[in-house]
Amino acid sequence: MKFFHQKYYGYLFFLLAICLLIPGCSPEKEYRFTFNRKDGETYIQRLSISRERHTGPANIQMDDTLSVTRVTCKKTGEGWDIDSRPVSRVMMKNGKEVNNPLLALLPEFVITYKLDKDGALKDIIGYEKMAEAFKSRYQDRMPEGLSSMLDIDAIKKREFAEWNGRIGNFLNKEFSIGDVWESETHFTLPNGTELAYKVKTRFKEQVRHKNIRCVLIEQTYDSTGEGIAGLVNDITESVSTDTDKKQGTMPKVSSSGSSIKGKMTRIIDPSTMNIYKEDAERTIIMQIDLPGAGSVPVKMIETRSYEYEYGN
Repeated sequence: MKFFHQKYYGYLFFLLAICLLIPGCSPEKEYRFTFNRKDGETYIQRLSISRERHTGPANIQMDDTLSVTRVTCKKTGEGWDIDSRPVSRVMMKNGKEVNNPLLALLPEFVITYKLDKDGALKDIIGYEKMAEAFKSRYQDRMPEGLSSMLDIDAIKKREFAEWNGRIGNFLNKEFSIGDVWESETHFTLPNGTELAYKVKTRFKEQVRHKNIRCVLIEQTYDSTGEGIAGLVNDITESVSTDTDKKQGTMPKVSSSGSSIKGKMTRIIDPSTMNIYKEDAERTIIMQIDLPGAGSVPVKMIETRSYEYEYGN
């Protein structure tokens, strides 16, 4: 009889071990991400962006943007329409407000993010009308360097990448506190250069926000080389004036020694995918070849802070 019991328990432990290895037999996860907004729900998004650029040991430039956006969720036959209407936006450069004519135009338009029933982004509508109206209004008075900022394809690619990084890549996935995901995310720049990020996602802890059970997520990422040089050169070209381009005084970024690293924390309700707070920081280090000055080390630090007010 003793031999029988030992054999029985041996088989039992063997079966339990096998179950842990078979998909679907592993212990259930604590949470599942589900896109479940309320039809007609309206909320406010407040975004603060600060960019600090160090060119050489003494030259520091500060750019700050503060924006407020009203968002409305509407259920449709295909899924969801997320209407985003800018309420206000202020841009500062080295502590002084920037007079950008594009900012005054923004509240006149609604940008609609069209999602399927699961919350996957399928299309973005509204930027075309905004660009057409801006070009029509200013025509020959278009500020130098601003026309290239109205590249609709580039804008949509950036918006898709941001949505997927915050919502899309998590849809319908399960996790438990303490889990760590590692992945490599690819993003194609407007010039065709591919920027690859190595991303590590940690599900840190359960937190309560206004009596709602949420989860604190931490992400870290990094990338190096050609992709960063292509990214910054694209940005440089978009903000350079026509005079800079004609005279050949545009700076160029070398891929040698270039790197980008970042960290993000996010408080999110997995049952609805409502984000309540998010803070992110990224640091870009590179070498820029300035006409007449040679190679100059550059360090760019960008911080973003999102806060949301639901039920407004």
